[in-house]
Amino acid sequence: MRRYLLLALAFVVVAILSVVLIPRGEDARIITLPDGKRVEFLGTTIGNQTFTTEKSWHKTARRILPSRFQSWLPAVSSASCSSGTNSITVFFQVTDPSGAPIAGTPWQSYRAEDDEGFLYNPGGSYCAFGGGVSSQIYGLSLTAHPRRDPSFRFHFIGAADAVIGTLRIPNPVPGPFAQWTPLPLPQSATNGPVILTLEGLQHYDSKRWQSVGPKWKTDSTAPHWKRAKLRSSTLLDATGNDAQWLSPREPAWKLRTVIHRDRDDDFQSEERWLLSDIPAPATNQFTAVDQSTNVLGVTIAALLISSPGKLHITNGTFRGLDVTKPFSGGDLFSWDAKSRVESWGGDKPFLLLETRNQSDGDEIRINVFDDRGIKLNTAANHTENRGSSNGKWTYTTRFEIPSDAKTLSLEVIVSRPLVFEFMVNPKDVQAAKPPSRK
Repeated sequence: MRRYLLLALAFVVVAILSVVLIPRGEDARIITLPDGKRVEFLGTTIGNQTFTTEKSWHKTARRILPSRFQSWLPAVSSASCSSGTNSITVFFQVTDPSGAPIAGTPWQSYRAEDDEGFLYNPGGSYCAFGGGVSSQIYGLSLTAHPRRDPSFRFHFIGAADAVIGTLRIPNPVPGPFAQWTPLPLPQSATNGPVILTLEGLQHYDSKRWQSVGPKWKTDSTAPHWKRAKLRSSTLLDATGNDAQWLSPREPAWKLRTVIHRDRDDDFQSEERWLLSDIPAPATNQFTAVDQSTNVLGVTIAALLISSPGKLHITNGTFRGLDVTKPFSGGDLFSWDAKSRVESWGGDKPFLLLETRNQSDGDEIRINVFDDRGIKLNTAANHTENRGSSNGKWTYTTRFEIPSDAKTLSLEVIVSRPLVFEFMVNPKDVQAAKPPSRK
């Protein structure tokens, strides 16, 4: 017994020292925001790693302490938050010393700064978990930060873009990094039927947000790609950063851009799936479709077309439609130890469709027609999607069904973009010209 008591006392001493010895000043792990809330830096993860508040000494204590002393140990909270495999997530615990409930984040955005004063674009995405009524753990993800520095400043941003608090964060990915070499402009690249030429780069600066605007010239040998448009561009550097604007002190950036087709009639037969003669659902019922195919390696499964209401699927098998209560917009997802219930619905009929094995950047375009060939889903009834950890994507699209429609047809298009990459010199970026005033 004496041995257990001594061990318990030792663990208590370690816990107290871990608080007392917290550094202060710029290297502090805890700051107090202007509204009185306390923010404590807990740690970082890389990519999809799981974060936990459990320390190594907690694990040792749980193994050797008697059960009656286990309550002395802090509760453990764990979560995985990520914005991509190259992102990092910084975890903080926010506490209101007054005991008031934590309602949302006490900051509006956040951003990283390197030791030379370069500010990365602000971020705003986060996950929240653990804690209690007056305490909450937040995971804030960064797709770009000063990876060449041993540590960096992390700013919390409040109203009017004012910095309301700063912590210095140890860099979890310090290198080493590859050496990239830029190429002169203009540059041309070919991907399948499209030739893309990068003619120049312009820097757009709104003070809070910065980006690069490429100047392009496109050409295509295939008619169905001639009307394709550049959808998005992003910058990467050799350290793993991926953002709209990166440090101009890098020797080279990789400019990655994506080209998509926006018109349904520009897609070929091998990129489409057409399913006809689907019975229109009767009032307050759903029509089970349960047919699947493969398009460009993507498995597509049309599950059902439902009347307005709230559809429940339990454990992926049992389906039920509740029409007693209106359900407008959004998706509901819940589970417990024995069952997993997914719900969809709305105040209009809707299609439920699943895909697997989508490539990065693939877009699923869905069209629903009545038996006269009239398209039913419009821009006002846009398609919604939801991903899952096992690679499944679920899509719902809503539409109106004419009262005299007997059957429906479904068209699914897999839109796979063309990706181009150029190695550019940050020194070649020119300031954008201000808009002309007439």
